[in-house]
Amino acid sequence: MEELSVSVSNLTKSFGSRRVVDALSFTVKRGEVFALLWGTTEREKAPPST
Repeated sequence: MEELSVSVSNLTKSFGSRRVVDALSFTVKRGEVFALLWGTTEREKAPPST
């Protein structure tokens, strides 16, 4: 059996009325490297996150 480090199911994220993530699901197995990256638009003027 695989050992999971992270398991996400049906993740949804909104900023105000704007849905930016809709029903995201994934698993990360022990020993795997995973990164989720996204950008911002110039209009949003948000600082980058690390």
